[in-house]
Amino acid sequence: MDLGRFDDYRVAALSHEDAQALRAMQPGDLGMSRGEWLFALGGEEAFVAAALAGQVEGRELRAGVWQGVHLVGVIGLKQDDRGSASISYALDARHRGQGIMTRACRILIDHGFRTHRLERIVIIADPGNQPSCAIAQRLGFAHMEVLKDLYRSVDGLHDGIKYVLTARAWAAWPKS
Repeated sequence: MDLGRFDDYRVAALSHEDAQALRAMQPGDLGMSRGEWLFALGGEEAFVAAALAGQVEGRELRAGVWQGVHLVGVIGLKQDDRGSASISYALDARHRGQGIMTRACRILIDHGFRTHRLERIVIIADPGNQPSCAIAQRLGFAHMEVLKDLYRSVDGLHDGIKYVLTARAWAAWPKS
């Protein structure tokens, strides 16, 4: 399922055939994500299987960000039962700093508000991951709170910054 396009990129739901493309992605310097990546080494098939199961259940959509035939990123939207969803993303190290993920997020946000009739979308970013925080800010997400000791990583407990975007605020946000 093709969700949208920009420049020479397209955002499309993951399929069974995408595990090999996931293996080719480069996490790069994982200092920004506390040393964690989308999946453990060799876990590509399990990642895709979980994505497809979530899609069948209607609670999750994980998509690839493609440049031609090359997978350069993964983006996901996970719904709850209260009209909200969280968005997550990861971009191949070779493609960071070009605005690719911001534009891919726009496509997924539009899809969430239009197709799923969501009321709000949440991004939770590591305070030390400035590029991730900047994506939320560029897209009009409001900084809501710092969630103390939100998640455990390889080097201990870490906070998260909660950003929220409502459907009303998105409708008023400039799209250029």
